[in-house]
Amino acid sequence: MEDRRKFFRVHDSVYLRYRIIESQYLDQAILDAQTSAEQQRKLLQSMADIDENLVALEASIKVNQPEIAQAIDLLKRKIDSLAGVVRTQLDPALNDKDGRAPLEVSLSAGGLGFSSRESFALGDMLDLTLVLLPEVKTVHGFGEIVDCQPEGQDQVESGYRVGVQFTYLAEADREIIVSHVLNKQSRLLRESKELGKST
Repeated sequence: MEDRRKFFRVHDSVYLRYRIIESQYLDQAILDAQTSAEQQRKLLQSMADIDENLVALEASIKVNQPEIAQAIDLLKRKIDSLAGVVRTQLDPALNDKDGRAPLEVSLSAGGLGFSSRESFALGDMLDLTLVLLPEVKTVHGFGEIVDCQPEGQDQVESGYRVGVQFTYLAEADREIIVSHVLNKQSRLLRESKELGKST
């Protein structure tokens, strides 16, 4: 079942940034991505541990000192808001999406397809960053161009349909995509059933 999940695919709208990366720089880029992912994992785990301790303390404080509990809650909201601003500033994909429309893609945990004005050679390697909606979760990985076909007779106007196979994706990012795809499939199925009932 685990292996099959990467083939579940949906048509979706995401923010997408990509750049061609030369093969001689690929190993170092992947190593940098792994280091960044591990640092992020440790930070998230640390924050989760702090939250767990706070929940235990808040339960006691709410009973004995409700005003202090309310102040703590307001401070937590303020910190969450600041964290969101910092994340947007530090994450190029989140910071760069303003003013741009999401891109229509075909997405799975194994890769994605999208339309592009530029042509790619088979085997080109891409450094990819996706922002999934509506969760606004960022996924970073690397992929190989496995298909690039003109979408119409006039290539200048119609562009190309590009197929990318992920060659490196952190396990946490892969799980984010799998969860996103399954949730979207469930939502579409539910909407289809509701539409059927109303007709």
